[in-house]
Amino acid sequence: TITASIKPKAGGSKRVIWEAMGNADTGSNVEIPDYPDKTIDVVGTFGGATVILQGSNDGSNWSTMVDSGGTALSFTAASTLKLIRDNPTYMRAVTSGGSGTDVDVIIQAAK
Repeated sequence: TITASIKPKAGGSKRVIWEAMGNADTGSNVEIPDYPDKTIDVVGTFGGATVILQGSNDGSNWSTMVDSGGTALSFTAASTLKLIRDNPTYMRAVTSGGSGTDVDVIIQAAK
């Protein structure tokens, strides 16, 4: 499990980062539903891996979250910023596949 760091930022926003995610890693659960405006950026070396953002309201049953257009938040290469449509109680980043994967998943959240 990759522990997320949550850092307060200017204007009362927060930044969530799961750093150095490798092959088949799961990020720790993050609970920030009181920050409904969120954008995601995924950067680093993918090495063939897929990174998805998952959400859950109970912390046990997980679904892939979607962007503002309803497209699954699933990445196989560095992304441009994407607006996150869903606002569940919990969210986490998950990687699968790949070799030599080293990615950072960054979420900026605002009220």
